[in-house]
Amino acid sequence: MTEVVTSSQHVGQPRNGFGIAALVLALIGLVFGIIPLTGFVALILGALAVLFGLLGVARTRKGVATNKIMSWVGTGLGGLAAVVGIWGMVIVFQAAGELVRDLDRIGADFQAPPAPGTPLTPGVPAGEAEEGAGAVRYEVEGSGSALSITYSTFNGGGASSESLADTALPWSVEVPVDIDAFSTYTLMASNDENGGTITCRILVNGEVVQEATSKGPFQSAMCVK
Repeated sequence: MTEVVTSSQHVGQPRNGFGIAALVLALIGLVFGIIPLTGFVALILGALAVLFGLLGVARTRKGVATNKIMSWVGTGLGGLAAVVGIWGMVIVFQAAGELVRDLDRIGADFQAPPAPGTPLTPGVPAGEAEEGAGAVRYEVEGSGSALSITYSTFNGGGASSESLADTALPWSVEVPVDIDAFSTYTLMASNDENGGTITCRILVNGEVVQEATSKGPFQSAMCVK
């Protein structure tokens, strides 16, 4: 009597980790890809999903994994997540570029004021006013000299200013302006150590619109119109 012995071959658990990881990463990447600001995250997760998916397919061909379809799906969705991520990054870069251009345009609207004595209205030489315009005159009177004199003119969209030190008195300067535009005129004069009286005065088209007087050493008179 012959005894027949039958042996069964032990088969280990399938190694489906790469395929599962590919699908999970691809799905998460697609979620991040919906938001343009997180497009770079979607790109990274999508690339990893493609890598793991291809490794999972390779395992199925070797017979050590059984989730071939899942691996291919993870690979495909991973590629889609990467594409969506790139799309989101392009949107962000375009928006950033547009923001920079807008800031440049805003900055151009706030250019530095022109040098003292330059015309406030383009095409009008200093000291001359175009027809219908007027002039603002700044005057400072007193004994001796002024420790400092500062005057500024804001007229419509133009502005100019100047500061002087140790100026002999009386002193005056005239600036052409458009009297129909919104304007602000400022004049401040300070006495030196000798004291005495110092007076500042603003005239528009020859008419006094502001006047102030101060007395004593290092005292200041300010006129604002």
